Amino acid sequence: MQLLLLLLLHSVIAPATIALRQPCQLQAPDPLGNVRLLADCLYNKNDLGDDCIPAYCQPSVTVHGDGVWLPRAPFAGTQWVTALHRELFAEYSGWSFNFLEIAATAGAAKGFTEVLGFFHWQANNTGSYHGLNPTFRQSADYGVLHATADKQGKVTDVTIWRGGFAEEREVLLREPQYDDTIGPIRDITQQPFWMPSKSLQLKMITHAHTLIEVLNQGDKFLDSLDDIAVDSVVLLDGMHVWGPSKAAGLTALKLWVAGWLQQYELNVAITASTATPTSNKVFLCFKMLLTSGSSAMQVNGCLMYVFNIQGFITHIVVYRNGTPKEMAEKFIGGSVSAGPDWHGPLQDVQRPQQMELSKESFARWASRSSFAGSAIVA
Repeated sequence: MQLLLLLLLHSVIAPATIALRQPCQLQAPDPLGNVRLLADCLYNKNDLGDDCIPAYCQPSVTVHGDGVWLPRAPFAGTQWVTALHRELFAEYSGWSFNFLEIAATAGAAKGFTEVLGFFHWQANNTGSYHGLNPTFRQSADYGVLHATADKQGKVTDVTIWRGGFAEEREVLLREPQYDDTIGPIRDITQQPFWMPSKSLQLKMITHAHTLIEVLNQGDKFLDSLDDIAVDSVVLLDGMHVWGPSKAAGLTALKLWVAGWLQQYELNVAITASTATPTSNKVFLCFKMLLTSGSSAMQVNGCLMYVFNIQGFITHIVVYRNGTPKEMAEKFIGGSVSAGPDWHGPLQDVQRPQQMELSKESFARWASRSSFAGSAIVA
């Protein structure tokens, strides 16, 4: 009997002992999870210590200004990123941040992963924003966050596209109307009752890319839009700056595309695109070279598409920076920079100016980058 008890005791304890002796298993890199944690510790906890930005970002992490609310320039290094947020948190308090949609490309094998998310945040203006007295008003904002992470899952690059807080709009815009939502926001944020299949995700991404192909190929392909969108498709300006704020119908979408094609020769490269794994959205980020005569300019941005159960586009939300002409018309600072100069933590380093890109160098870049970040997420 004692022998039996010893054998039973050994069979219970021995596996546990062996398990304890095994080395700890390293967790696989989780770029999407790291972006979630980074956004949470920054915008929900306002943590500027070592457990936030340095924990989830590479030391050389770069915040790319959207050219609208933040000057269109790279702010490189954790010191710059921390200083940007220190100033932001001195101006606004009581933060709340939430990803409404988030997805990642399957590009880790190439050495990087793109993470794209549609978010809502809000904060109270309790500090001075560029000379304005605090309004103690709560502002809310919707936007798209585009982050790049390396093989270790650490964030290397971030761009945030958004509509702007009320105080930002009052300081920067000539006509600072403020709207803290995207209409019809319920249609944008509502989760579908269906789960997209792999084939439906592929169809959604293909239709999202078709719009970019039409911009590249010219107005003779405008009727291709009939095959990818519903008749009542709605086009929305997520920035609440460039317009149209809302345009409904296929004809309106075609007029918007035709407007670009009539003004410029376009060369558009897709920098990242992915479908949300459990929802009806596709994110697509782009760089667009606009040529008119001897002058060329670059417009960057992200589109968020919403689809119906048949895989046709019902809504397109556009986030982008403006052309010099648009900046001059809409912004007090004109086309030179997007708003007041920002003086960072390094007094001997000047803020980079907006960089111009030649048509030839853009073409070389586009041949390497177009569609490189596209993926369907399981």
